[in-house]
Amino acid sequence: MIKQIIFDMDGLMLDSERYMWVVNETKIFNEMGYDTDLDFLISFMGQGKEHTIHNIIDRYGEDFPLDEFYEKLYKANSETVDRDEIPFKEGFLDLLKYLKTTDIKVTVGTSSKKDYVKKVLEKKNILNQLDSIVYGDEVEHTKPDPDIYLKCLSRYNFDPKEVIVFEDADSGGRAAIAAGCRLIMVKDMANISLEVAQKADAVLTSLSQAIDIIKKEYETTTRI
Repeated sequence: MIKQIIFDMDGLMLDSERYMWVVNETKIFNEMGYDTDLDFLISFMGQGKEHTIHNIIDRYGEDFPLDEFYEKLYKANSETVDRDEIPFKEGFLDLLKYLKTTDIKVTVGTSSKKDYVKKVLEKKNILNQLDSIVYGDEVEHTKPDPDIYLKCLSRYNFDPKEVIVFEDADSGGRAAIAAGCRLIMVKDMANISLEVAQKADAVLTSLSQAIDIIKKEYETTTRI
């Protein structure tokens, strides 16, 4: 039986990786005089800030001006959110609409910080449709460590096998697996490793494909 659905946010609920993070990161790296490329930016996806900083320093060196970079990035991202330029991923709203007709708890588990997440979800008018949220700055270690999903589980104390995590990034998939949850991967920009794909219940190309999967299992297990 499915009792809780946990959604990652960036790249899963919202097409923010493509329409915000990659665009703004590319612009800021270039403005600061650093060359970058899509493969490098994809390495950030689904990761917390600590992992991103490691990747940046590994590529550009210890002298890279991290404070300046993040100040510029957060400002650019905030302006993108204010302009409401981030679309929902295909199928998300339909899936959310269905889930709200059930007693399945709907949770968001994201590596992003609380201020940014709340601003985005308020702008998209879905904050009040979520039962709970766990933010990246509420845990010691972000994805691929399982802390975020373990905290999501602690909100209701369901058996992890009654919980499905939806993820687009390999690091998030690894975090969900480590937390003992079931996993459905939805392909976005980042590659999904064979290891994660083999441990997932399904690997989809769109959340539109998830509605029938969830509906069939939920209605079969709850039918009297």
